[in-house]
Amino acid sequence: MIDPNHLCMGCMRNIGASRSVCPYCGFQKNEYISRLSPKILPAKTILAGKYLLGKVLGEGGFGITYLAWDLNLEIPLAIKEYFPNGLASRSCYGNQCSLSIVSGSLRSNYEHGLQRFADEARTLARLQKFPGIVNVRDFFFENSTGYLVMDYIKGMHLGAYVKKNGPFSEQEALSIMKPLIQSLQEVHKLGMIHRDISPDNILREPYGNLILIDFGSARMSTGEESKSLTILLKRGYAPLEQYQSHGRQGPWTDIYALCATLYYMMSGKVSQESIERISEDQLVPLHVITETEVSQKTSRIIQAGLALKASERYQNLDAFIKALYPEKQPSIPLKSPEEKQTLPSEFHTAESNEEIFSPIKWLAACFLFFFVLGVLLSYL
Repeated sequence: MIDPNHLCMGCMRNIGASRSVCPYCGFQKNEYISRLSPKILPAKTILAGKYLLGKVLGEGGFGITYLAWDLNLEIPLAIKEYFPNGLASRSCYGNQCSLSIVSGSLRSNYEHGLQRFADEARTLARLQKFPGIVNVRDFFFENSTGYLVMDYIKGMHLGAYVKKNGPFSEQEALSIMKPLIQSLQEVHKLGMIHRDISPDNILREPYGNLILIDFGSARMSTGEESKSLTILLKRGYAPLEQYQSHGRQGPWTDIYALCATLYYMMSGKVSQESIERISEDQLVPLHVITETEVSQKTSRIIQAGLALKASERYQNLDAFIKALYPEKQPSIPLKSPEEKQTLPSEFHTAESNEEIFSPIKWLAACFLFFFVLGVLLSYL
């Protein structure tokens, strides 16, 4: 059994008791403590009697995600704590921390958000079988808040990966995104939409797989609930309806964000913010802005998915996937009769066998004529 005191709080590897700097990840405990925010739970805090917290993996407007160690299974995990900015604060003295929640009318907002956070866990629990979506392992309430326990994904956020390595080629981007998009298609069939897809919510594992994380914004997309969804914005990835308090959201909302993500993956540039496009739409087509070659077909599909009006986008992922990942087509597509005359001459389709073989027949007739003529002359 591994002694928890010998674990590096930056990578959860066993480094012994004497090391102050991790030889694997370079984590320095004293440096980490010195720049720790008061709202962050200290490293080696134990939750639910079995989860040992390590360093912070990320912070957002609604939560804090920690690296953690399962003391029973002895595996690294990720734990997301519900901690909405402006509604909660924390003070720590040593390893003792207390959470303060706003009072009055805003407290109901905190409680409502906490219930939604629990809903995120239930949402993820229904999606375990789908590749490309992070697995949830546990959920519990503690410290007047909630904690979502997930698999720890070793990897880099897609946004950071593109900044470091440059844009993907068209083929690479479409290939690695396909399993994730297909899994999201199944999520939509359950009546849910993610509503917060972006490169910052997609992790790239070391061997290339992409994992969609942070379902905290996911909501049912059908029924009356869809009329009063909260506004959640990620500039460059949020469609226009997310700027409206009662904007009608659905699968087309995620399709906009998916297309904006693909746009970034292949260009390294964030698409123009949707609300800015109302007065002056300056969104440059993908095949024009990219340094690597992108086909006009893929560019047109992504441009359609980024349409300002929701009604002008693909309405579901079935249609989007069919357009983006068509089955193998003939190299020369069939044309309607009225289009045939516009094809280059080498692509003309013969209307009959006679048209194809008429030159051969002419040569054959000439040969026969001279053959017969030769036979007749031989008798003269």
